Amino acid sequence: MKHQWLAYVIVGLLSIGAGVAIAGLPDNVPVDATIVAPTTDVDPEPTLPETTVATTTVPPTTEPETTEPETAKATTTVAPTTTVPDTTAPDTTDSGSTQLPDRGELNVAAANVANVAGAAARMVTTLEEIGYVDIVPLDGTGIVEFTTIYYADGFEEAADRLALDLDLLPFFVSPLEVAPSVDNLPADVELLVYIGVDRA
Repeated sequence: MKHQWLAYVIVGLLSIGAGVAIAGLPDNVPVDATIVAPTTDVDPEPTLPETTVATTTVPPTTEPETTEPETAKATTTVAPTTTVPDTTAPDTTDSGSTQLPDRGELNVAAANVANVAGAAARMVTTLEEIGYVDIVPLDGTGIVEFTTIYYADGFEEAADRLALDLDLLPFFVSPLEVAPSVDNLPADVELLVYIGVDRA
């Protein structure tokens, strides 16, 4: 009789437990919420900070335009050459002729036959500038128009040179023996400049 009662009590408890399990516990039953953090044996990989690379924009380099100045063409002006005729006769002549003596070695006289005061003195200065020396100034008689060179025998070429020195034409050269008489003319004179009005 006692064992039958105990069986009823056990069955009842089981029924209550089953009902509670099916219906669930009441909502107001406090339940300790325990959050257990998951554990892991693997160490987390370090996170590198994100690096932002600054982008530098290089402006395009523009080379300055090289403008070469236009080179002006060099112009060379050639001055016209003026050929001055050589009025000095050469000191030597062709083969067979006598060599001309130096101007300073000749005996020269200058006779004024232009009736112009100082004509002989001016001619002496002109002849000295050319290279003649010790010119004897004289006064002739009468008046002649054109200057003439008279030469002693053997000095014709020297007379031609003197005519060129004075810019006289060749036909104004004659032998001394045909010259008009001149007072005080030295006996050793080799060239005589007979000064006319044209050179006075």
